[in-house]
This record gives sequence, C-alpha cells and structure tokens, in this order.
Amino acid sequence: ADRHTLQHPRYPNVFAVGDVADLPTSKTAAAICAQVPVVVHNLHRRLEGKPLTAQYDGYTSCPVLVGHPQLILAEFRYNQEVCETFGFLVDQGRPSRLAYLLHRYLFPAVYWPFFLRGTWYGPRGWLPPSFP
Repeated sequence: ADRHTLQHPRYPNVFAVGDVADLPTSKTAAAICAQVPVVVHNLHRRLEGKPLTAQYDGYTSCPVLVGHPQLILAEFRYNQEVCETFGFLVDQGRPSRLAYLLHRYLFPAVYWPFFLRGTWYGPRGWLPPSFP
C-alpha cells in the first residue's frame, strides 16, 4: 500500500492497514489506531470521486520491557522521528516504572472497550483526527 494514503498502488479501490499494508514501520495495535481513520477517510473520498487527503505519518508505539517493572515506551513516526504522547508524564527515552504501569493497566483498559470498537484514535485518544 502507499505509505501515506494506504491505498493499493495497482487497485485504487483497495486499501490496507496493519501487517498486510507492508509499511516501513513497526506492526503494532498503536499503528493500526492511526491507520484506520486514514483509510476510512480516504475510502469515503474515493467513493465520492474526490482526491485522497488523509495521510498516515507512520506513527507506531513499541513498548520495550527492559526489566520488571521497567519499560521504555518508544513512539515514533516514519524515519524514526520521535513522537511522544506521554512526554509530559515520563521521559520516554529512559526505562520507567510509570511507562510500565501505563502499559500494564491503562492500555488494556483502553484497548478492549474503545480500540476494538473504533472509538480510540491512538495518540489523539477519543478525539478523531480531522483531515483536509
């Protein structure tokens, strides 16, 4: 898929998210949270015969367990550009107990009731992204 629009290069009515998109970023649930709104928006635009305006920026989040209970929450976009969602709480470049607790308790509490129902937008939380 195109790394920004998530549209298939040969079949313009096909879009992809997750592993099948074969994007140059980590395959994580956090990445899918950022990809799905792009696909939904662009699919609607395609059906309306309009140009695709939503762009996926490569956002992903990789929790790296470095010891119990220490974790580095590595969030980044394409080209390894750092993108810290919780930078105001914790230095995400260093192992942290708080990052571990977020991963252990907060993320599962968000994943099951919100992400799987399509009402969680990753770093934007419950605020859906807006596209031009």
